[in-house]
Amino acid sequence: MTTPGTTATTSVWLPPGNSWTDIFTGKTYRGGTTQNITTTLDTMPVFKKH
Repeated sequence: MTTPGTTATTSVWLPPGNSWTDIFTGKTYRGGTTQNITTTLDTMPVFKKH
């Protein structure tokens, strides 16, 4: 069952060997990890590697 909301959370695997920055929030994550990322309905998890 689902309910309406203003945010969504998804599990994101980031490949090892790099750090990754969320282009919407600027938050940096370590590579080789799985993160639970919460976004608003007008954004999505998009990362750039360093």
